[in-house]
Amino acid sequence: MKSAYLLGSPVAHSRSPQLHQAAYTQLGQPWHFQKREVQPENLAEALKSLQGPDLLGINLTLPLKEVAFSHCQPSQEASAIGAINCLRWNGQGWDGHNTDGQGWLDSFHEELATTIQGRKVLVVGAGGACRAILHKVRGQQPAGLVLFNRTPERAQALLQPGERVAAWTDFPTELEPDCLVVQTTSVGMWPHQEQIPLEWPDALPSGVIACDLIYNPSPTLWLQQAAAKGALTLDGCGMLVHQAIRAIEWWTGQKPESAPMRAALQQSLK
Repeated sequence: MKSAYLLGSPVAHSRSPQLHQAAYTQLGQPWHFQKREVQPENLAEALKSLQGPDLLGINLTLPLKEVAFSHCQPSQEASAIGAINCLRWNGQGWDGHNTDGQGWLDSFHEELATTIQGRKVLVVGAGGACRAILHKVRGQQPAGLVLFNRTPERAQALLQPGERVAAWTDFPTELEPDCLVVQTTSVGMWPHQEQIPLEWPDALPSGVIACDLIYNPSPTLWLQQAAAKGALTLDGCGMLVHQAIRAIEWWTGQKPESAPMRAALQQSLK
């Protein structure tokens, strides 16, 4: 029986097994998904133990997404983002890819039925998740991009011409109509769901979209506050589902539907 794996640390909280098993059932395949605690210094050993014909593919989470570059041939997408979240064995070595950014964009289009083109985009945070979002947003012709980080100097290296960085404390007290705000940090994630990354303005103009990459809780307190002020909102559940869909398609050539996977995820979060 073929198996796929999630490697990283910690992985006990991950809902990936529920997502993947729902996808495999839908595809009529007897595949299995497992989690393994793996630290960076043990990645080479773990990969060697998994390579072979019974391997479906590997998902990577923290803290392995960057160290994996030294173990594989990365795709153009993974190189552009600077992180790898899935691997496949090609018979002679490892191919690396990143489906996080495309997973988020797929979720955005499916759930919000709108586009990023012409919108001013404000991104909160400058970690690995932020880089995947930046890569995809830049390809959608936004009207402008501002990156907010606790330490602005750390975010400077992520900027491209025409973009700017600011401190969290400089988040605007008035937002432009139709702007898109994407929250990429872990602030507000379970078990600290009472926290918010930053305060919303007292009133929001029309057309504001608020996205939070966190999927537990769903929605976060920060997203609830945005919705109460009239914003369209998007949580991290769809991104988790669609990055898994893209990974399965990259491993197998088969593309599952999102609905059964989303239902399995929602059930696991109850």
